This record gives sequence, structure tokens and C-alpha cells, in this order.
Amino acid sequence: MAAGELTVSIGIAQWSLDETPESLMEKADKALYQSKETGRNKLTVYREAKQSG
Repeated sequence: MAAGELTVSIGIAQWSLDETPESLMEKADKALYQSKETGRNKLTVYREAKQSG
């Protein structure tokens, strides 16, 4: 990264009425770190993993 260059990584999660604020923050945090791990300077939306069965 060049000196003075700024990047932004954002994680977004949708809140449902039956979950806690802590759970929402955990999901948004997971999305944020996925943005950082896949190249930074991205916006990532948290998606629940689908269970097969």
C-alpha cells in the first residue's frame, strides 16, 4: 500500500428481532474479516450458512 493510501473494509449483517445485539455484531464482524481476508477495500454482507439435510 502506498504511503497515505486509505482503504475501507466493511462488514454488514441484517438484524432479526429474535437475536441479541451481540449476535448481530458477531455476524458483522465475521463479514468484516472476510472483506479483509479477500483483498481489503470491500463490502461484505454476512450470509447464514445453509444446512443440508
